[in-house]
Amino acid sequence: MSAKKILIVDDHAIIRRGTELVLKAAFPNCIISEACNGQHAIAQFREHKPDIVLMDYTMPEMNGYDASVFILKEYKNARIILLTMFDTKPIIYNFF
Repeated sequence: MSAKKILIVDDHAIIRRGTELVLKAAFPNCIISEACNGQHAIAQFREHKPDIVLMDYTMPEMNGYDASVFILKEYKNARIILLTMFDTKPIIYNFF
């Protein structure tokens, strides 16, 4: 089985590092790349073609929602999990 590629997108380095440590402990062979905002996420997606993206919703420069929409327009089969600390339904339902 080939190693899965995961892109972690969050504007907080400590969150990216913590997520990476958890994923590496659970899936030692996974390949992790990181991005600190939506614009960087698009560039990293194009470069690494990850199997899955863990995308923070709220980030500077370009938020996770806008970056996800942009990525999905270019890569129809992209798998993105949009993460947020907000539990307001309009944020979640607007994505679909």
